[in-house]
Amino acid sequence: MQQPIPAFPIPLRKGEAEPVLELQPLLHRVYDRARFEWAIDDQQPLSPKLSNHDWAWLQVLLDRSFTLLKDIVHCCKQLIEILNSVEGFVTSKCMTFELTKLPEVAI
Repeated sequence: MQQPIPAFPIPLRKGEAEPVLELQPLLHRVYDRARFEWAIDDQQPLSPKLSNHDWAWLQVLLDRSFTLLKDIVHCCKQLIEILNSVEGFVTSKCMTFELTKLPEVAI
């Protein structure tokens, strides 16, 4: 679970270069296009259950993702403040950016 699926060469005819099949990006694309995130009930316990080692790895991964999300929201808020401070920029586009529309990220 912690390691990406390894790529492997596809044997062709003798003398032809073997293309490498990258399964991990393919798996991600299938997951995204099939919209499995809508079909998976993340309120249910995981099956099979994760080992303690895998739980620790997952917690680190989630913590890093959460930190990245907080940084992105902070940068977006700063950008909105800058855009709103540029006279004529926002009004010429007939729109207003609102800080309240960005998600609050608890620390």
